[in-house]
Amino acid sequence: MILSDLVQVNATTDDLNDLVYAALLGEVTWKHFLDQLAGTLPGGKAALVIHDNSNGEGYTLGGCQDGKVVEQYNSYYGRLNPLQPPLSSWTIGIAGYDEELLPREELVKTEFYNDFLVPHGLTHTSGVRLARSGSQSFSLVVAYDGAQAVQRSIRTLNSLAPHLKRAFAFYHRKGQQPGTANVALDTLGIGAIFTDGERRVVGISKAAQTMLAAPFPIHVSIDGRLRFRKEKAEAAYEQMLKRHYNGPRSLDFFFQKTKVTLVRVDKESEPLYFEGGNVVIILERFGAGSASPDLRMFSHVYRLSKGEMRALSGIFSGKSLDQIALEAALSKETIRSQSKSLYAKTGTTGAADILRLLHRYSS
Repeated sequence: MILSDLVQVNATTDDLNDLVYAALLGEVTWKHFLDQLAGTLPGGKAALVIHDNSNGEGYTLGGCQDGKVVEQYNSYYGRLNPLQPPLSSWTIGIAGYDEELLPREELVKTEFYNDFLVPHGLTHTSGVRLARSGSQSFSLVVAYDGAQAVQRSIRTLNSLAPHLKRAFAFYHRKGQQPGTANVALDTLGIGAIFTDGERRVVGISKAAQTMLAAPFPIHVSIDGRLRFRKEKAEAAYEQMLKRHYNGPRSLDFFFQKTKVTLVRVDKESEPLYFEGGNVVIILERFGAGSASPDLRMFSHVYRLSKGEMRALSGIFSGKSLDQIALEAALSKETIRSQSKSLYAKTGTTGAADILRLLHRYSS
């Protein structure tokens, strides 16, 4: 959720509707919109909430002046929020309040209510579901002090819902437009694929198109969504697409003679909430037409034995231990031993690591 604290100035419903479009056009921030919404309710706070039905996670993307509140929700209370599962199945665009989602006698017994809401001076909540993407549900939620504000909050959320739904549609149509960098990458024979938070390819360089025309561990479906055929790369890509992602900003993978780099594009929290994570995929071939590692020089520098060199050549060609062993008429354990010796001599930890090192010896 993007959380907002109480402000002194109260906004009318029409003012709030106007602020949705002002935020959409960049004239004000989404944080300002949430501040104004919070100010319409006693002790109010307003939040854009993401709830993942597949694992029960709920989280904030920032925006609260009190960082401890954000940290508490992300790390613990987001999973305990008993109001989010029923809200995530609520009719899109129709507001509901806590007692419609969960009997009050049950809510007041929960850890979420007693240890998260009450310490912040909050006794009631209302919410409206805005959109769904895969297993994730997106909602606007307000929390406040006193049952007398329930109906006012419902009216306000119902008024805002169609405008915020349009905001979601706008961000998803807009996507991420790739810049002119792909022209420079084409000149170097390096491919670039730009994808949005829904896996859609929103830009692709000529070099990348050429690479994908041949057999390649990347598949783009008929509806323009990208997937990796290799399990580890697909898992990393899936994580990078998440709005709440705290991993490394770039990761390298090696497929035969191609280096594939996944780059998570940083965004401000508000666009990230609406659009999801953008990932750029950089493709760089080691083979003909581009820089090719000098295996002989590499072998000379690290004083590799014949067996270690055989293991290196197999790894560079994308072969498995079984394939290398079969071609050399040796046991798999022999090849495994030679590979371990290769890693020890070069100070590397595995195939991907040694390919990164080998790439430095490109001619």
